[in-house]
Amino acid sequence: MKRNADLSKAPRFILLVCALGLSTGGAFAQKPDAPRNSHPVQHGDGWECDHGYRRIDRACDAIEIPKNAFLRDWGNGWKCKRGFRQELNQCVAVSVPAHAYLDEFASDGWECEVGYLKSGTQCDPIIVPQNAHATYSSHGPGWACNRGYRESSGACEKVRVPENAYPDFAGYGPGWKCRRGYTQEGDACRAIQVPSHAYLTSSGEEWKCERGYYRFNSSCTKIEVPGNAHLDYSGNDWECNRGYEKLGKSCRLAYPDT
Repeated sequence: MKRNADLSKAPRFILLVCALGLSTGGAFAQKPDAPRNSHPVQHGDGWECDHGYRRIDRACDAIEIPKNAFLRDWGNGWKCKRGFRQELNQCVAVSVPAHAYLDEFASDGWECEVGYLKSGTQCDPIIVPQNAHATYSSHGPGWACNRGYRESSGACEKVRVPENAYPDFAGYGPGWKCRRGYTQEGDACRAIQVPSHAYLTSSGEEWKCERGYYRFNSSCTKIEVPGNAHLDYSGNDWECNRGYEKLGKSCRLAYPDT
Protein backbone atom coordinates (compact mmCIF):
# COMPACT_ATOMS: atom_id res chain seq x y z
CA MET A 1 0.00 0.00 0.00
CA LYS A 2 2.79 2.41 0.92
CA ARG A 3 4.53 1.73 -2.40
CA ASN A 4 1.36 2.57 -4.32
CA ALA A 5 0.93 5.79 -2.32
CA ASP A 6 4.47 6.89 -3.23
CA LEU A 7 3.80 6.22 -6.90
CA SER A 8 0.65 8.28 -6.80
CA LYS A 9 2.74 11.31 -5.76
CA ALA A 10 5.18 10.93 -8.67
CA PRO A 11 3.30 13.15 -11.14
CA ARG A 12 3.27 16.02 -8.64
CA PHE A 13 7.05 15.65 -8.16
CA ILE A 14 7.67 15.70 -11.90
CA LEU A 15 5.51 18.79 -12.32
CA LEU A 16 7.44 20.53 -9.52
CA VAL A 17 10.81 19.74 -11.16
CA CYS A 18 9.55 21.02 -14.51
CA ALA A 19 8.26 24.22 -12.91
CA LEU A 20 11.63 24.86 -11.25
CA GLY A 21 13.42 24.18 -14.50
CA LEU A 22 11.28 26.69 -16.33
CA SER A 23 11.74 29.35 -13.66
CA THR A 24 15.51 28.79 -13.65
CA GLY A 25 15.69 28.93 -17.42
CA GLY A 26 13.81 32.20 -17.35
CA ALA A 27 16.75 33.82 -15.52
CA PHE A 28 18.90 33.34 -18.63
CA ALA A 29 16.28 34.56 -21.10
CA GLN A 30 16.90 37.74 -23.06
CA LYS A 31 16.00 40.80 -20.97
CA PRO A 32 13.31 43.03 -22.48
CA ASP A 33 15.60 46.09 -22.36
CA ALA A 34 18.61 44.32 -23.90
CA PRO A 35 19.72 45.92 -27.24
CA ARG A 36 19.94 44.21 -30.59
CA ASN A 37 23.10 42.19 -31.34
CA SER A 38 23.52 41.18 -27.69
CA HIS A 39 23.13 37.99 -25.64
CA PRO A 40 22.23 37.31 -21.99
CA VAL A 41 24.83 36.89 -19.25
CA GLN A 42 24.61 36.44 -15.48
CA HIS A 43 26.53 39.56 -14.49
CA GLY A 44 26.25 43.33 -14.89
CA ASP A 45 23.14 44.43 -16.81
CA GLY A 46 22.36 40.84 -17.76
CA TRP A 47 23.61 41.19 -21.33
CA GLU A 48 26.73 41.81 -23.41
CA CYS A 49 27.36 42.54 -27.05
CA ASP A 50 27.76 39.74 -29.59
CA HIS A 51 31.05 38.84 -31.24
CA GLY A 52 31.99 41.64 -33.65
CA TYR A 53 30.09 44.34 -31.77
CA ARG A 54 31.14 46.77 -29.05
CA ARG A 55 29.07 48.49 -26.40
CA ILE A 56 28.39 52.21 -26.78
CA ASP A 57 26.07 53.47 -24.04
CA ARG A 58 23.08 51.05 -24.07
CA ALA A 59 23.59 49.84 -27.63
CA CYS A 60 25.78 47.35 -29.49
CA ASP A 61 27.39 48.87 -32.59
CA ALA A 62 29.20 46.84 -35.23
CA ILE A 63 33.01 47.13 -35.08
CA GLU A 64 34.34 48.83 -38.20
CA ILE A 65 37.43 46.91 -39.27
CA PRO A 66 39.82 48.96 -41.44
CA LYS A 67 41.69 47.62 -44.43
CA ASN A 68 44.58 45.24 -43.63
CA ALA A 69 43.15 44.43 -40.17
CA PHE A 70 41.21 41.56 -38.57
CA LEU A 71 38.84 41.06 -35.67
CA ARG A 72 40.53 40.03 -32.41
CA ASP A 73 39.74 36.59 -30.97
CA TRP A 74 37.51 37.97 -28.22
CA GLY A 75 35.53 39.93 -30.80
CA ASN A 76 35.48 43.40 -29.26
CA GLY A 77 38.30 45.04 -31.19
CA TRP A 78 40.60 44.76 -34.19
CA LYS A 79 44.32 44.37 -34.88
CA CYS A 80 46.50 45.14 -37.88
CA LYS A 81 47.78 42.29 -40.02
CA ARG A 82 51.48 41.35 -39.99
CA GLY A 83 53.47 43.96 -41.87
CA PHE A 84 51.15 46.77 -40.86
CA ARG A 85 50.92 48.96 -37.75
CA GLN A 86 48.11 51.01 -36.31
CA GLU A 87 47.97 54.77 -36.85
CA LEU A 88 44.77 56.24 -35.44
CA ASN A 89 41.94 54.16 -36.98
CA GLN A 90 43.81 52.65 -39.91
CA CYS A 91 46.62 50.19 -40.64
CA VAL A 92 49.70 51.58 -42.37
CA ALA A 93 52.29 49.38 -44.07
CA VAL A 94 55.55 49.04 -42.13
CA SER A 95 58.54 50.32 -44.09
CA VAL A 96 61.35 47.86 -43.34
CA PRO A 97 64.84 49.19 -44.16
CA ALA A 98 67.80 47.13 -45.33
CA HIS A 99 69.26 44.70 -42.77
CA ALA A 100 66.06 44.74 -40.70
CA TYR A 101 63.07 42.46 -40.08
CA LEU A 102 59.42 42.82 -39.00
CA ASP A 103 58.84 42.95 -35.24
CA GLU A 104 55.29 43.70 -34.07
CA PHE A 105 56.53 44.52 -30.57
CA ALA A 106 58.88 47.28 -31.77
CA SER A 107 57.59 50.86 -31.69
CA ASP A 108 57.93 51.30 -35.46
CA GLY A 109 57.28 47.65 -36.37
CA TRP A 110 60.84 46.55 -37.20
CA GLU A 111 64.21 45.74 -35.64
CA CYS A 112 67.73 45.53 -37.04
CA GLU A 113 69.42 42.24 -37.83
CA VAL A 114 72.32 40.92 -35.75
CA GLY A 115 75.40 43.05 -36.36
CA TYR A 116 73.42 46.24 -36.99
CA LEU A 117 72.01 49.00 -34.79
CA LYS A 118 68.93 51.15 -35.34
CA SER A 119 69.74 54.72 -36.33
CA GLY A 120 66.60 56.70 -37.14
CA THR A 121 64.92 54.93 -40.05
CA GLN A 122 67.88 52.74 -41.04
CA CYS A 123 70.22 50.07 -39.69
CA ASP A 124 73.90 50.94 -39.43
CA PRO A 125 76.59 48.24 -39.17
CA ILE A 126 78.15 47.83 -35.73
CA ILE A 127 81.83 48.78 -35.70
CA VAL A 128 83.48 46.59 -33.05
CA PRO A 129 86.67 48.24 -31.73
CA GLN A 130 89.92 46.40 -31.02
CA ASN A 131 89.92 44.18 -27.92
CA ALA A 132 86.10 43.98 -27.96
CA HIS A 133 83.39 41.58 -29.12
CA ALA A 134 79.85 41.92 -30.50
CA THR A 135 77.01 41.48 -28.00
CA TYR A 136 74.24 41.04 -30.62
CA SER A 137 72.00 43.26 -28.49
CA SER A 138 69.63 45.93 -29.80
CA HIS A 139 70.50 48.05 -26.76
CA GLY A 140 73.76 49.91 -26.15
CA PRO A 141 76.60 50.11 -28.66
CA GLY A 142 76.26 46.46 -29.70
CA TRP A 143 79.69 45.48 -28.38
CA ALA A 144 81.55 45.01 -25.09
CA CYS A 145 85.21 45.00 -24.13
CA ASN A 146 87.02 41.70 -23.68
CA ARG A 147 88.08 40.47 -20.24
CA GLY A 148 90.87 42.60 -18.87
CA TYR A 149 89.77 45.69 -20.80
CA ARG A 150 87.49 48.62 -19.97
CA GLU A 151 85.52 50.96 -22.26
CA SER A 152 86.84 54.50 -22.52
CA SER A 153 85.64 57.04 -25.11
CA GLY A 154 84.44 54.36 -27.52
CA ALA A 155 87.58 52.23 -27.25
CA CYS A 156 88.77 49.36 -25.03
CA GLU A 157 91.76 50.12 -22.85
CA LYS A 158 93.74 47.51 -20.94
CA VAL A 159 93.01 47.46 -17.20
CA ARG A 160 96.05 48.43 -15.12
CA VAL A 161 95.94 46.36 -11.93
CA PRO A 162 97.77 48.16 -9.10
CA GLU A 163 99.95 46.51 -6.48
CA ASN A 164 98.07 44.47 -3.86
CA ALA A 165 95.05 44.10 -6.16
CA TYR A 166 93.63 41.46 -8.49
CA PRO A 167 91.59 41.61 -11.76
CA ASP A 168 87.82 41.93 -11.43
CA PHE A 169 85.79 40.99 -14.50
CA ALA A 170 82.48 42.54 -13.40
CA GLY A 171 80.81 44.86 -15.89
CA TYR A 172 81.31 47.86 -13.60
CA GLY A 173 84.08 49.40 -11.48
CA PRO A 174 87.73 49.96 -12.38
CA GLY A 175 88.34 46.33 -13.38
CA TRP A 176 90.24 45.36 -10.21
CA LYS A 177 89.73 44.91 -6.48
CA CYS A 178 92.08 45.29 -3.54
CA ARG A 179 93.27 42.17 -1.77
CA ARG A 180 92.17 41.31 1.74
CA GLY A 181 93.70 43.75 4.22
CA TYR A 182 93.80 46.63 1.71
CA THR A 183 91.35 49.35 0.78
CA GLN A 184 91.01 51.34 -2.44
CA GLU A 185 92.29 54.90 -2.51
CA GLY A 186 92.10 56.37 -6.00
CA ASP A 187 94.05 54.10 -8.33
CA ALA A 188 95.95 52.33 -5.55
CA CYS A 189 95.39 49.93 -2.64
CA ARG A 190 96.31 51.15 0.85
CA ALA A 191 97.09 48.71 3.65
CA ILE A 192 94.50 48.72 6.47
CA GLN A 193 96.12 49.48 9.82
CA VAL A 194 94.64 47.03 12.32
CA PRO A 195 95.22 48.22 15.93
CA SER A 196 95.92 46.00 18.94
CA HIS A 197 92.98 43.87 20.14
CA ALA A 198 91.29 44.14 16.73
CA TYR A 199 90.83 41.92 13.68
CA LEU A 200 89.82 42.19 10.03
CA THR A 201 86.13 41.65 9.28
CA SER A 202 84.96 38.95 6.87
CA SER A 203 85.03 41.43 3.97
CA GLY A 204 88.71 42.13 4.65
CA GLU A 205 88.12 45.83 4.04
CA GLU A 206 87.49 46.92 7.64
CA TRP A 207 88.50 46.02 11.22
CA LYS A 208 86.57 45.42 14.41
CA CYS A 209 87.56 45.35 18.09
CA GLU A 210 87.82 42.04 19.93
CA ARG A 211 85.23 41.08 22.51
CA GLY A 212 85.79 43.07 25.68
CA TYR A 213 87.05 46.17 23.81
CA TYR A 214 85.30 49.11 22.14
CA ARG A 215 86.37 51.26 19.24
CA PHE A 216 87.69 54.72 20.07
CA ASN A 217 89.03 56.68 17.05
CA SER A 218 91.61 54.34 15.47
CA SER A 219 92.26 52.09 18.49
CA CYS A 220 90.51 49.57 20.74
CA THR A 221 90.02 50.46 24.42
CA LYS A 222 89.37 47.86 27.12
CA ILE A 223 85.82 47.88 28.54
CA GLU A 224 85.70 48.38 32.31
CA VAL A 225 82.86 46.18 33.52
CA PRO A 226 81.49 47.32 36.94
CA GLY A 227 80.28 45.01 39.69
CA ASN A 228 76.99 43.16 39.10
CA ALA A 229 77.40 43.59 35.33
CA HIS A 230 78.61 41.58 32.32
CA LEU A 231 79.55 42.05 28.67
CA ASP A 232 76.51 42.34 26.41
CA TYR A 233 75.76 40.23 23.33
CA SER A 234 77.96 42.33 21.03
CA GLY A 235 80.95 42.08 23.37
CA ASN A 236 81.72 45.77 22.83
CA ASP A 237 79.68 47.13 25.78
CA TRP A 238 78.29 45.98 29.15
CA GLU A 239 74.89 45.62 30.80
CA CYS A 240 73.67 45.01 34.36
CA ASN A 241 72.93 41.56 35.71
CA ARG A 242 69.34 40.46 36.21
CA GLY A 243 67.82 42.28 39.20
CA TYR A 244 70.08 45.32 38.79
CA GLU A 245 69.65 48.57 36.87
CA LYS A 246 72.19 50.86 35.25
CA LEU A 247 73.07 54.09 37.09
CA GLY A 248 75.84 56.02 35.39
CA LYS A 249 78.84 53.67 35.22
CA SER A 250 77.58 51.26 37.88
CA CYS A 251 74.74 48.85 38.58
CA ARG A 252 72.43 49.19 41.60
CA LEU A 253 69.86 46.78 42.96
CA ALA A 254 66.54 47.32 41.26
CA TYR A 255 63.73 47.68 43.82
CA PRO A 256 60.18 46.73 42.81
CA ASP A 257 57.58 49.50 42.75
CA THR A 258 55.88 50.03 46.13
